[in-house]
Amino acid sequence: MSAGQVEAVLARFAAGRRVLEDGFSVRVVQAGPVNALVRIVGARVDWAVRVAGAGDDVLVVSRVGERDAQTAAARLGFAPAVVYADPANGVLVSTWIDAPVAAAGLFVHPEGLARVAQRVRALHASPPPVGLRVVDAQAVARNYLGLPAAGGGPVPRHRLEKALAHAHARRRSPLAVFCHNDLHQQNVLDAGQLWFIDWEYAGLGDPLFELAGIAGYHDLRPGQVEALVSAYGGVTAAELAPWQVLFDVVHALWLDVAGAWDTLALARREALVARLCF
Repeated sequence: MSAGQVEAVLARFAAGRRVLEDGFSVRVVQAGPVNALVRIVGARVDWAVRVAGAGDDVLVVSRVGERDAQTAAARLGFAPAVVYADPANGVLVSTWIDAPVAAAGLFVHPEGLARVAQRVRALHASPPPVGLRVVDAQAVARNYLGLPAAGGGPVPRHRLEKALAHAHARRRSPLAVFCHNDLHQQNVLDAGQLWFIDWEYAGLGDPLFELAGIAGYHDLRPGQVEALVSAYGGVTAAELAPWQVLFDVVHALWLDVAGAWDTLALARREALVARLCF
């Protein structure tokens, strides 16, 4: 994101125009073909400015849903506050939380998994925000199945359909709660308290799908899954198992549609493919 683009974003809203008058510095945090993220530091502000939008229609991203979910999550103490949003142009300005991305160990050791599980449980137990979109994981998978792959993925579609049917036949009736739905390491900040960022797939959804995502993204072994569900409470590893399959199907299809299989480390790619051998 160029300095001119940053200035154009700030010029759109009153608080941003004050920052333009006062002066600020820009630190690039992420620059890529889809998302660009910078940190704006001024005399009275410390903000994250994100511009996205490329591929939103294909990847079923709702920027309005993202804004609404993060706003609600911020009120509840789980996310940075939204300063300004322009969903039509993929612009989101949030307060900057000065904390590192969670260490890998958070998703390895029982103590770390307990911290994650308890924080997620608190999100799920919060009052569901009024008007928040409903995210049906099964419907998301079906939608992705109907889209062409952007590149040759390693898992044939017929195998993914078989895995999806396997998961559907075994999952319990869902309970709609406030879910983030994309809780991998890079979307968790650890400031002693855990904060969740990037709410673009959030909504009212299935708590077991959320837990399955944590397990799938981090290739948790059976003992680690046990630690996760034990700390979360009210669910067993056996109940979570079909949801893990459902999440892996959604993840693989997202990688297909986005043409992003090459972004996975080889070990993670092999682990995901192995879990989808049905």
